[in-house]
Amino acid sequence: MVSFLRCLCSLQVKNWIIPPDFDHAEAEARHLIYESDVDADNKLTKEEILAKYDLFVGSQATDFGEALARHDEF
Repeated sequence: MVSFLRCLCSLQVKNWIIPPDFDHAEAEARHLIYESDVDADNKLTKEEILAKYDLFVGSQATDFGEALARHDEF
């Protein structure tokens, strides 16, 4: 494995670890919906979000819960 990594330049390593076509925000949003959407309608209700509050507080998508405090609908 070490000899394999020596053959890669830093850009290749970066692209291997963080693919340029991978959208982290979209992946995190899909994860939150998948884990929280009880009725599988691809929409989250206030109740669904509150039921999984700990998931949202630990998410980069909500700035680790900061976005939840800035919106009165939550």
